[in-house]
Amino acid sequence: MNRQGPARASSLWIAAVTGGLIWACVQLGPPVASDGIRPVAAAAHVLAGVASLRLAVRVMESAAKWVEWWGAKTPTGKDGTALWAAPKDFRHERARTKDSPIWGRSVGWNPRPLFFDYVSSAMTVAPAGSGKGIYSVVPNCMSIRASKVIADFKGELVCMLKEPLEQRGETVRVLNPGGMWSDIVGKSDSYNPLDIIADDLNRPGGLRDVMDDLREMTTQIYPEPAEGKTENSYFREGSRRLMADAILMETMIDEYDATLSSVALLIEDRQRLEDMARWLAGVDIEGKPHPKGPFPIEHTEWAQKHDPQDVAEFAQLVRARANNLLALMSGDDRRTFDSFITGAQQALAPFAFGRIAPCMGRSTFRMEELKEGEAATDLFIVADASRMEAYKPFIGLVNFCCMTSIKRHPNKEKAVNFVLDEVTNYKVSGLESLLTWGRYYRLILHVILQNLAAF
Repeated sequence: MNRQGPARASSLWIAAVTGGLIWACVQLGPPVASDGIRPVAAAAHVLAGVASLRLAVRVMESAAKWVEWWGAKTPTGKDGTALWAAPKDFRHERARTKDSPIWGRSVGWNPRPLFFDYVSSAMTVAPAGSGKGIYSVVPNCMSIRASKVIADFKGELVCMLKEPLEQRGETVRVLNPGGMWSDIVGKSDSYNPLDIIADDLNRPGGLRDVMDDLREMTTQIYPEPAEGKTENSYFREGSRRLMADAILMETMIDEYDATLSSVALLIEDRQRLEDMARWLAGVDIEGKPHPKGPFPIEHTEWAQKHDPQDVAEFAQLVRARANNLLALMSGDDRRTFDSFITGAQQALAPFAFGRIAPCMGRSTFRMEELKEGEAATDLFIVADASRMEAYKPFIGLVNFCCMTSIKRHPNKEKAVNFVLDEVTNYKVSGLESLLTWGRYYRLILHVILQNLAAF
């Protein structure tokens, strides 16, 4: 614990006392007269001398601090030419309204809160314990009136912000698989990432997007390592293709009831996976055409929403992939399939069973809400700091789904702010690109981290 020292006397008080003592000296006259020392006048002169010395020391201290401040404020060019901004330097850049991000207050005789808008991205860099949350994240979440997606690693932010945000008319959604502080924030919502694929199946013309979205999603679930492609990239690509096939099987049949948990269980059960592939391909266990034919893609309810030519080509592709999967599962080189399925099982393990699985069940809200309506919608993604390795894939995947929905929404005017606290702890797909061209979608990023090297 730090011990506070004695209070520091103000310069104005010292100057006032010194002036008073000097005035007293003038009124009392000299300290020595013909009849000897005059005690009262002598005491006044001694005190005035001490006070004058104290005032001189204070003036020199203030001058030294001013010189130091001016030296720090003036760039030397040795390490660059940046300098601290004065209020006059940013008066034209300040936001005109107080519903914009807040970045502190100005200093000087007339301190004011500083609201600045940014159209693309901003960054807060400060070490652990420096107050990034209480001085940057919380004030910004309250000052921004637009929709927000907030990464909350400890559940502290949602506890502080949920009630005041709701009281001012905003809709608050909370994805809280660990049930953190549920007595305060209530029951968790759920969001199913496979809604993206189910939407493609049910949206006229969406069949053309299914395979691309499967590639995007499986890359988010099972990304390449930080160093990029390696000699194992072939096997990771095989695992991603296997995941894509399993997701497609589940979604074509169950649509919005298909989940990553059911996909993970399908991949764990090789016999069921093989049976599903045979059903799609329309072949029996001996490789002969099945008497009942293949899975009737052309006659499903969602297929009726698409152009017949698109449906025919899509069905042909799906059945070809099913035949290729059967060949891989039953061919001579079973070890390749074993490598593929092991990678897929490992990538899907966090979503198979546990706290995360129910939170990614059938959706209780739509991501499109972030871009719709007059009032803002706020989404808190709450993690459990004691299980961060398990929660990293969850946070990254939910952020991917949010950003995908925002980029595809027709309303390009309504802004959505992403407050990415401790961003180095999880994967944000395409973050490097989003920092520059996210502005086109009014997707605004606030990146918060402990040091620039980690970023």
